[in-house]
Amino acid sequence: SATSDPAPSLPSCQPSAGSSMFVNDLISPMDKYPLMERVRGLVSDGQHVYPSLGFIFRPLAASMRVPVLNILVLIFVLIPLVVLQKTSQAASGCKDTKVKCELMTVDQMLFEDVGKIREDEVKSIDLLKIDVEAAEWVVLMGISDKLWPKIKQVVVEVTDVDNRVDKIVSLFKEKGFKNITVDIEDWESHKLLDIKTIFATRN
Repeated sequence: SATSDPAPSLPSCQPSAGSSMFVNDLISPMDKYPLMERVRGLVSDGQHVYPSLGFIFRPLAASMRVPVLNILVLIFVLIPLVVLQKTSQAASGCKDTKVKCELMTVDQMLFEDVGKIREDEVKSIDLLKIDVEAAEWVVLMGISDKLWPKIKQVVVEVTDVDNRVDKIVSLFKEKGFKNITVDIEDWESHKLLDIKTIFATRN
């Protein structure tokens, strides 16, 4: 988890969900896929992200299943949409902003900052959910040895670069978790980004 210094004042912008300290880790898995396959995945997910625009995304998704229509959709629909989005962003005053953050471990968040709980008061953590946009290994490495035994279940979204899923599964086994499942969510972009979800319980 992290706390941040106040962001620069922007008229209509807020730091976006999904921002990552590890942008290369988050995006690099996509590089092995052809451009059109990446675009098809994003269009497919658009139906779920923007259900009210399903009347746009459904025909696009269907069209992109026909090879000869792929390039036409890309040229006459997707590129103009990207240009429109960038133009709208510029007109509203939004811009990419780097924000300095003070990072803290799970222990610090519980005992020193947000929670301010005495360590002896924490008998168990029934569920630890981690979704930190490619920073999951850093978060897990920051959990102290004395806190691990109190964690009963873990759910973590993992960007699988450098065999990270295997490393985390091994870590969970080392920490005493017995039932470990690796799942792929039903999002095309997650498949392209090699994003998986690991569930681990102690019994």
